[in-house]
Amino acid sequence: MSLYSIVRTVIGEKDAALDESSNAENSAVWDSLKNMELIFAVESAYRVRFTVKEVARLKSIGDLRRLLLAKGANVEAVDPVPEDRHRTVRDVLDAGGLRPAESLGGVCSYVE
Repeated sequence: MSLYSIVRTVIGEKDAALDESSNAENSAVWDSLKNMELIFAVESAYRVRFTVKEVARLKSIGDLRRLLLAKGANVEAVDPVPEDRHRTVRDVLDAGGLRPAESLGGVCSYVE
């Protein structure tokens, strides 16, 4: 699944026009909870882990893509034609071998 497809799925905008500068500040539906869901989904899909400092520095999809590349992930440089717009965040997490853990203060966490 492409990074852009993951972002579209998480923010719930399957037809969203995204680019390297896309972020929560320039999207009406991308909030702080969606940001955390995005981090979980990306870590699962690309099998990487981010530190708190790395997450705090992320300001856009471009920043996220560059961080993934720095971690050796195979991530596309441009937005491909969405191939699996029907997938949900649950599908992404399940595909990564994760299962829901207990809810922590209203924020769902995932474990392998």
